Amino acid sequence: MLINETRKIVLAKRVEEATNVFKRTKGLLGRKNLDEEDALILFKCRGVHTYFMGFNIDVIFLDRNKKVISIIRNLPPWRTTKLLNESYYIIEMQCNSTVNKVEVSDFIRW
Repeated sequence: MLINETRKIVLAKRVEEATNVFKRTKGLLGRKNLDEEDALILFKCRGVHTYFMGFNIDVIFLDRNKKVISIIRNLPPWRTTKLLNESYYIIEMQCNSTVNKVEVSDFIRW
């Protein structure tokens, strides 16, 4: 389960972790959509792309302490985020699922 600890809100009930280079490379590729109850967490990651994806996503950048340092909402296919050196985790979620649920400086846990 993915929880915004600062706001005491459940963000996703099902969490998939991409802890190695192979899982991070695959990410959400090959999926037709992302359910509102799902989240993908990429470990040791500074940026993402949405090449070959068929849907928009929300992207949350976290530092090593799991503090939100940046949010990109409604990232469309065929885009690349900028790289954030201080990013350690990146969470990918369904488009617009973070609105009113996550802000910069919030702490997230899973």
